[in-house]
Amino acid sequence: MKNKSKAFFIGGLFVLLIFNCVKPVTPTKIRVLTTIYPLAMIAQEVGGDSVSVSTIIPPGSSPHTFEPTPELATQISSAQLLIMNGAKLENWLTPALKAFSEDKKKRILIASDGEHLIPISGTNEPNPHIWLSPRRMKRLAERIAAELSAIAPQDSAYFFSRAGTTIARLDTLDKTLALLFAPHTGKSFVSVEPAWSYLASDYGFNEIGFLSPEPSRQVKPTELKELTKKIKEHRVRVFLSQKGLDQKIIAPVVKELGLKLIITDPLGSPSDTLVNTYEKLILYNARLIAGGL
Repeated sequence: MKNKSKAFFIGGLFVLLIFNCVKPVTPTKIRVLTTIYPLAMIAQEVGGDSVSVSTIIPPGSSPHTFEPTPELATQISSAQLLIMNGAKLENWLTPALKAFSEDKKKRILIASDGEHLIPISGTNEPNPHIWLSPRRMKRLAERIAAELSAIAPQDSAYFFSRAGTTIARLDTLDKTLALLFAPHTGKSFVSVEPAWSYLASDYGFNEIGFLSPEPSRQVKPTELKELTKKIKEHRVRVFLSQKGLDQKIIAPVVKELGLKLIITDPLGSPSDTLVNTYEKLILYNARLIAGGL
C-alpha cells in the first residue's frame, strides 16, 4: 500500500512539474487590444509572456461616454486580437471594426457572446457589465486561450495551461465571494447605474433600482420619486456610486434618499495597487458592497 501511495505521489508530482514547465515557443509577442482594463487583466493572465496587451479606454474614463481619438484606427490596425465586451457597450467602436474584421489574419473576441445577459430594468437593452461577474470571466479565460492558440498554435499548451490556472484562481474568488455575501442574502441596494447587477444575481442580493441606465444621463423627477418608493419598500441602506463621477452632484441626491454613499470602482487601473488585478478589483468592490448591505 505504501509503495502504491508513493508511486501515485511521484506520478502526480511529475504531471504537476510538466504542467508548470510549459513555456511559450514563439519569441514574438501577440498584440492584444482590449476595450476596457478588466478584459486586459484576464488577457494578460492567460497570455502571459506571449502577449503584449493594451487598452483603448484609459484609466479614469467611462466606456459609456468615451469618444474615439484619431489614434484609435492605428491602435486597432496594429492588433492581432481585439477583445471587446459587447452587449452594446462599445457602439462607438463599430465604424472602426469593418477593416479589422475583413482581415483574415486578425481575430475579434466579444466577451458577451454566448452569455445569458440580464436586461436593464425598465428597458429591452442588455446589461453590459458582465466583466464584474467572476463566473462569466472563467468562461472568457478559456475563450481567450482558444483565440490565442488560433494565432500561435505552437503555444496552445502554454495558453490553456495559464487559462487553467486563471480559472482555478477565479474558482477560489467565487467561493470567497459566496462566503462574503452569504449573510446578506436577500438584501437590496440602489446604484448610480446598473453596474453590479451580475454580481448581485450571482451571490443572492438585489439591485432594486438605479438613477440612470447611463451615469451621464440626467435623472427625471418621476424616476427619483419611483426610486424613493422602492427604497422604503425594500429597506435599502446603501447607494453605490462610481469612481470618476462627480460626487458633488450625486451626494445631495443620496442624502435626500437617506442612504449611505459608497464609491465603487468597476474598471480598476494598472497604477492603483488596490485594483490592478482582476481578483483585487472584485474583492475591493465586493467588500465595500457587503459592508454597506
